[in-house]
Amino acid sequence: MAIYELVEWQVVPGKMEEILKLEDAWLAYVRSTGGKPIGGFTTAVGDSNRLLSLIAFEDFRQYGQSAQAALENPELQRIVQAASGKYTDSKISLLVPTAGSAELK
Repeated sequence: MAIYELVEWQVVPGKMEEILKLEDAWLAYVRSTGGKPIGGFTTAVGDSNRLLSLIAFEDFRQYGQSAQAALENPELQRIVQAASGKYTDSKISLLVPTAGSAELK
């Protein structure tokens, strides 16, 4: 059963453009650990300065392997360092689709 990781960042006002410059490196990292990027989003209406990333994994095992790889990955550490001071909060949610969800491919 596929699962989806939703990563949300609260970006410091005026720093969104700098954070978005890291998107290609972030997506390359996600792919290298087995994740499939579904999309990246910023808010147009609602809470401002939010950046969201939705990533698909085949199952919890693959997600766990990806999370373990993250702890040991120097490229991710470079991305984190480049983003330092540009966001004030981040959180991760793991989502499981309901029966009524369209299958994402």
